[in-house]
Amino acid sequence: MLMLVAESDAEILGGALAFRAGDAVKVEVIALKPEARRLGIGRRLIEAIEVEAIRVGARGIFLGGANAQNRGFYWRLGFAGRRSLMQKALPASRSKAADAWVLGG
Repeated sequence: MLMLVAESDAEILGGALAFRAGDAVKVEVIALKPEARRLGIGRRLIEAIEVEAIRVGARGIFLGGANAQNRGFYWRLGFAGRRSLMQKALPASRSKAADAWVLGG
């Protein structure tokens, strides 16, 4: 499990939660306060998840909660898909990682 929190001046602006799912990583949730949107925070959260996913040897990343309001965000980040399931292939890991994925953020 990977849990990330975005904060500024000790105020939580949003966060993300992802899980290992076989040879992929599933983004369970990514959420931001409305005033924190369009500042690049969501992009940085997804990028951090991707870095960790590659580190542990995941071959792809997917999410099952895309909707009409956020689908464009994921398309801009390289995800493919039309309905709620969107996915993205990841490059191969450069190093061998442990099978366990227990991280806190």
